[in-house]
Amino acid sequence: MRTSSRVFILLLAMSIVSVAHGDSDFGVRGLGARFGLIMPEDPYHNSVGFGIHADMGRVTTDISMGAFIDYWSKSFDEDIKENIPGTWEFSSFVVGVDFKYIVPLDARTRPYVGEGLGLVFSKTRKKAESETDHLANSSGSDTDIEFHLLGGVEHRFSPNLKGMAEVKYNVSELKYASICAGITFMFGD
Repeated sequence: MRTSSRVFILLLAMSIVSVAHGDSDFGVRGLGARFGLIMPEDPYHNSVGFGIHADMGRVTTDISMGAFIDYWSKSFDEDIKENIPGTWEFSSFVVGVDFKYIVPLDARTRPYVGEGLGLVFSKTRKKAESETDHLANSSGSDTDIEFHLLGGVEHRFSPNLKGMAEVKYNVSELKYASICAGITFMFGD
């Protein structure tokens, strides 16, 4: 197991243990899905991503915890080496946790800010357009830890359904921003 994976697992375990022993309401409170626009740094172009998330309850009165799995990919045509046309393909699979400070308002719509960690599994592939240039082909994969900052708003449509809109900035080997929207089906309060 790579060092980054060990560090991520250690940080995640410490977070869960601290939540479980504090003044918390910890456990899976809801499950949902989200989708959004992913805006990575060069050389990659914007893409659409999707994911699933779990509302893990409250750490304190105003801080909530969530877990998520996100995926996005992008392929585009561009020279993979000088004068060798081809296709670049990139995909990212992230498993992570968020901590959100929910602004204490007595309203169905509540803003939040937060931060979190994620374990990123990424894959890159370059494929030459012509079979005669097959030696220019390459592929690779990487595992990394991301840190992210986020802000958004959640809206309670009913006791069992809430929606969210969120902006997130991810910092890892590949930096990217995302704008997403989603829904969460709550199991009760």
